[in-house]
Formats: sequence, C-alpha cells, structure tokens
Amino acid sequence: MLVSVAPDDARFPSLATRSFAASRFEREIHDLLGLVPVGHPDLRRLALHQFWPAGYHPLRRDVTPRDDFRDEGQPFPFRRVEGEGIFEITVGPVHAGIIEPGHFRFSVQGETIVNLETRLGFVHKGTEKLFEALPLDQTPRLAERISGDTSVGHALAHCQALEALAGCEAPPRARWLRVVLLELERLYNHVADVGMIVNDTGFAFGHSHCFRIREELLRLNERAAGHRLLRGAVVPGGVTGPVERTPLAPLATTVETLVTEFLET
Repeated sequence: MLVSVAPDDARFPSLATRSFAASRFEREIHDLLGLVPVGHPDLRRLALHQFWPAGYHPLRRDVTPRDDFRDEGQPFPFRRVEGEGIFEITVGPVHAGIIEPGHFRFSVQGETIVNLETRLGFVHKGTEKLFEALPLDQTPRLAERISGDTSVGHALAHCQALEALAGCEAPPRARWLRVVLLELERLYNHVADVGMIVNDTGFAFGHSHCFRIREELLRLNERAAGHRLLRGAVVPGGVTGPVERTPLAPLATTVETLVTEFLET
C-alpha cells in the first residue's frame, strides 16, 4: 500500500481500527519518523522510551544525532486493568535466556489473560541511519546483522533492493543458491522454535533433541557457506564464498536425514 504525504502535512489515514498489526507499525512510524496516523486510537510510544525528547524523530532525514538523553524515571504508560480477582504479573526486560530484552505485563484473572502490555525497543539502534553513512559495498554486512538468526533473509532483501535500483538481476544459479541458503536458515530456525515451544510445555526431552538437530544444521551451514549463521554468502548481484562450489547433493542427503530425525522426535 502506498500513501502520498504532503511535505507540509505529515499525516496519513490510520488502519489501526481494522488491523492490530497495522496499529503497532503505525505507532513505530509515528515514533521514528514523526508521521501522524490520523484516527489511531492508541498513539502511546512504542519503539522510543520516555527519555527520548518530545518531537525528536531519529529516522527523519533532517535530524542530527543527540547525546543528551537521560532517563528521568518517568513511568511507562501501561494500561491498567482493575476489578475483582485481577492480578498483575510482570516479566522482563531482563530474562534468564540469551534473548533480546522485552518487558511484558500480564493482567490475569485466574487462568485467563485479560490484557497483555508489551514494551520493546530496549536495543533500538537506528539501523536505517547507520545505512546512510556506509558505502554500498559495506551495507550487506550491516543488513545481515539486523537479526542474528535471519542473516540471509535480511541480506537478500537488501541486495534485491540494490539490484532493483541498479536495474540488474542475479544470474539463475545464484538465484537458486539463494533459495538453498534461505531454506537452510528456515530449517534451523524452525527446529529451534519447535524446541522452545515444547520446552515451555515442560517437554525437556523434545527440547534437547531439537537443539541437537539445530546444532547439526548449524554445522551443515558452515560446511555449505563457511559460516554457521550463513553470513557473507549473499552479496549484490548473486552469492559468494564456499556456497558457489559446495556440492548440493550431500547437503540434501544430510537435510533429509535430519528432517527424518526431527519428525521421529
């Protein structure tokens, strides 16, 4: 969807009442770019916390960096739920696992979650602004570090954008190898996700097996592309590194074996 915004009127019609997902993206757009979604029912901050100065939108082209931020201890405006039998349970932002920080505030009545408030953005680092300061040959390296376990996905999206701007296309074999890399990335992520889900239900045995299989997939990634997280393989115009020379048949055999083990877990 494309919406034209007048330079002197930074507003656009909100879709928040029709889509919860759109609601959160619109709040992020409002925080980072200062564009106002007209009709949004809940324009509380999302990506930026309370110590960011009012009216400062870090991703606007005309903004200059500031270093005078300080946390003045202002509480985050959570929506409070009141009533008989309501308990408030807070989780995070520091967690036991090695995961991104996030604060979750549950309002529950017995086993029923009446409301959940989330606060993310603790590690917001202005990646878009970092891209503006880099030469083009270094931008794929930053793209693959946006999210550590989605290196190929982000690098490919970035490289395809550069290729579209340049009016060129990767050769057929490179396009196929990109698909192979995406599938390898999807596999180790999905196996890990299933392991996390069953662990949350108390099925520790299944969790252990999933992460054993994930480790085998990460080792397969290193053999295929020279990096456990598949970094450095996708570049503008195609692919590079060991993946160009790696025989695909042995990879397919290993994947089939691991998928069979996963289904039998």
